[in-house]
Amino acid sequence: MVTHIHIPNRLRPFFLGPPTNPPCPNPPNCPATPHEEAIAIMRAMSAWSQMTRQILKTRFCAHIAGA
Repeated sequence: MVTHIHIPNRLRPFFLGPPTNPPCPNPPNCPATPHEEAIAIMRAMSAWSQMTRQILKTRFCAHIAGA
C-alpha cells in the first residue's frame, strides 16, 4: 500500500530544502513526488528520534540529579 503525502508549500522548505522541480500549478497543496516523500519521511523520522532522545536524556538526567 502506498500512502501519498501532501506537503503544504509553506512546509516544503522545512522538509525538503529548496524546491528542485518547477513550481506546481496548484499552490496550496501539491502532491509530493515519490523522491520528495522519501526525503520528507526520513527527515521527519530523524527529527522525531532526535526530539525523543533529547526528552529522554533531559528527564533521565533530572531524575538522577534528584529533581
